[in-house]
Amino acid sequence: MILKGRRLKTKFVKRIKSGISYSMALFLIVGLCSIFTPVTAKAEGGTHTHNGITFQPWTSTDSMPESGNYYLENDVVLPGDWTIENDLRICLNGHSVTMGGPIDSGCIDLESPVHFALYDEDNTGYVTTVSTDYSSNYATVFIDNKNAVFEMYGGRLCGTPLKEYSSSESDYTCIRISEDGGTVRIYGGCLERGTVYNIDDHGFGTIEVYNAMFTKEPNSKFVVGGLSFIKTNPDPATSSQYPYIVSRSGITISYELNDGTGTVDSFNWYIGTPTTIPKADKDDYKLLGWSTSPTAIAADYVEGEEVSFDKDTTLYAIWQEKLNQNITSTDEITVKYGTEDYVISATTDGDGTLSYEVKSGDSVSVDAASGKLTTKSVGDTVITIKASSTNNYKKATKDITVSVEKGIQIITSPNEITLKVGNNPSAIGATTNGDGALSYEVTSGDVVTVDANGNITPVAVGNATVTVTAAATNNYNEASKDISVTVSEKEEPKTQPDSTETKEPSNPKEPTNPNEPTDPENLDPKPNEPSEPGDEDLSEPEIPDKDWLDDFRLTLRIADELGGERTVEYSGDFALSYDIMKYLEEHPLITLIYHVTYEDVEYTITIPAGKAIADPEIPWYGPLWLLANYGGKSAK
Repeated sequence: MILKGRRLKTKFVKRIKSGISYSMALFLIVGLCSIFTPVTAKAEGGTHTHNGITFQPWTSTDSMPESGNYYLENDVVLPGDWTIENDLRICLNGHSVTMGGPIDSGCIDLESPVHFALYDEDNTGYVTTVSTDYSSNYATVFIDNKNAVFEMYGGRLCGTPLKEYSSSESDYTCIRISEDGGTVRIYGGCLERGTVYNIDDHGFGTIEVYNAMFTKEPNSKFVVGGLSFIKTNPDPATSSQYPYIVSRSGITISYELNDGTGTVDSFNWYIGTPTTIPKADKDDYKLLGWSTSPTAIAADYVEGEEVSFDKDTTLYAIWQEKLNQNITSTDEITVKYGTEDYVISATTDGDGTLSYEVKSGDSVSVDAASGKLTTKSVGDTVITIKASSTNNYKKATKDITVSVEKGIQIITSPNEITLKVGNNPSAIGATTNGDGALSYEVTSGDVVTVDANGNITPVAVGNATVTVTAAATNNYNEASKDISVTVSEKEEPKTQPDSTETKEPSNPKEPTNPNEPTDPENLDPKPNEPSEPGDEDLSEPEIPDKDWLDDFRLTLRIADELGGERTVEYSGDFALSYDIMKYLEEHPLITLIYHVTYEDVEYTITIPAGKAIADPEIPWYGPLWLLANYGGKSAK
């Protein structure tokens, strides 16, 4: 708490206001007395002795001695702090020392275990600061070492404004003891413009006042920070009883990290006040806690605990080595360019979080959290899989290689095209899922021509084959597809019948009942009893005008690229072509579940993996043939 006093008005001051004649008389008396009053002369040249100490002269006006006993012969102006690094006694000898500038705070700084004493016989000399920057020490005398001692026997010590205080009435500090401690002894002199002694809230030290004058206006105060101290006498700013002693015992708490890391430097504390046990880190180790024994294997205190100590204490970190964790994944992965949704499969036997990053190469990028790959070019890339460190497990890493091969280009176009002689050029409309340039060529037959843009022109009746080729690129292999072209005669316009001719109306036919859906169990041959190829009725297979099987072919190729045993499920109302059956025969890991509608009845036919039959003599495989050879069930 800060005590505030009131400005005292003496009876003498009141009487001054009573009349000018009295004031004039008093002025004459004071003036006459001053004529006969001797003035104390300042020492000049040679040695100067008082207080049992012999002082040597100091003549500089911009520096101070480093050690020894000196008296000033001139006023001294210092541009910054006056740092005391050795034992030193200074007699002001009626002169002043002014410290500070636009950068430094300007203070007498005792950072070392030194003894510094200030003297002045008639208290006319003073020490002050002109700085406006109080961001560091904000005191005329700043003690920052528990073994440092400042003693004052005379002179005037002028305080500096405290930056932290923002009240309209400025507060000042003459002397401050930091948290590292120190000792102040005042035997005489004047503390003005700031009769404040200060010990930091978490510091320790001793202040002893045996005699002093306090001249702060408009009040005087004595402030000591912290919670625990001893007052042997009342505040000297409001009482003449001496000595006045404030003392707080301090202890030092030190932390030995034992190869760990953390902001747990040793610090000074005071008895009876709890401190928080800190956190520390060490690679591949778990902090069990802290112990006062350097050889302990069990902790006395744990992180976050509030503990009070009554003596200097060193705490030692107790570490326990973490467990290893191992990452399991494929060492090498091969994907084709253009593959989507490929995710690296990796696990750890610990509890670390997995993450992924590219170590070298640029053929793929990888999502850091999920491990999903995106192909960018053909080539190899090394991916590092990381398992994070946890409270129980060490961090772990594993490198895998991802090889990107050229992708498969799939050309989409009709399998068959029918034209008539004399028709205009017809566009094939081919596309590729890759980036290869398309080219066109008539590879058999001379009944059509094709240009560079894939436009077919019929020139004669007959059959031809047009081959579409997607060129190889940096990322895709070459691909080609054959298209069968049939050219027929142009139809002549039909002759209109003679309008005078009349036709006898024909007799209406008897209405017939619509055919009932055929039960596949009654089909001949029966399901699951394979017939000889060619025996079934293929006279009217349902062959679409447009090749709707292209999507089906693409689905089969994707299944093959994914690798392993795959099941493809597809629905349609048309027969299967020879090339699809051949593809199933050549890829024995693919099972086909085919939903087909025949005579308004939906059947489900399963062609097991490795059981496909492809006969080049059979261009189309209708529902009856499939049911006869593979069986099936109807959805009624």
